[in-house]
Amino acid sequence: MKKPARERRTSYADWAYRQIRDAIIWWDLQPREMISENQLAKKLHISRTPVREALLRLQREGLVEIKPQRGAFVSPIRVNEVLQARLVREVLEVTAVKEGFDRIGADELLAMEKALDDQEKAALARDFRAFIDADEGFHQVILDAAQNEKLKGVVAQMRLHLLRVRVWALPVAERFRLMIEDHKSIYEAYRERDLELAVARMESHLRRTKETCATIVNQNPFLCT
Repeated sequence: MKKPARERRTSYADWAYRQIRDAIIWWDLQPREMISENQLAKKLHISRTPVREALLRLQREGLVEIKPQRGAFVSPIRVNEVLQARLVREVLEVTAVKEGFDRIGADELLAMEKALDDQEKAALARDFRAFIDADEGFHQVILDAAQNEKLKGVVAQMRLHLLRVRVWALPVAERFRLMIEDHKSIYEAYRERDLELAVARMESHLRRTKETCATIVNQNPFLCT
């Protein structure tokens, strides 16, 4: 893996953070797995210092545990934290629907249509990363319309813990279908200019994470706490 060119990197620590964070979210690094600073530094072609800084940042975000005399480990799925993050995200995204509803015009509807089309294509190709990117793009249209940067920042933070659960569930074909159907129903509520319906459908969509959490705990108790 090539490190970023000097002229366009912000810092090796930021770059290492993104690489390790994505590896955790996409389960390339498993819950409770030990993380070797030396191996990561070698893989990323950087020194141990930025890797250590990245791990400290991930510890603050709850994705990594650093244990004295033992080293760094990928945090298990903390079910309570995921459920709390889901609730916060639901409250904020429903607020975004209400605050930005009248700002969703033709351009925004086209952007939502494109995200839906991209999700359909990604589902057919079973391209999980493209599917998540399109999913995030759909929600971003709604968040942007609210015109509240603090709201967007908190939602982005909540997504970190939710993404690991959502990525775990994606290989189940049923999840692809349900998520696309949910997005289509939300899109239709916007097309019909029905705020109450859009709110109800967003709430229903975001509450699916609770069901997914129950499944992951039952099937993989070692990975959770």
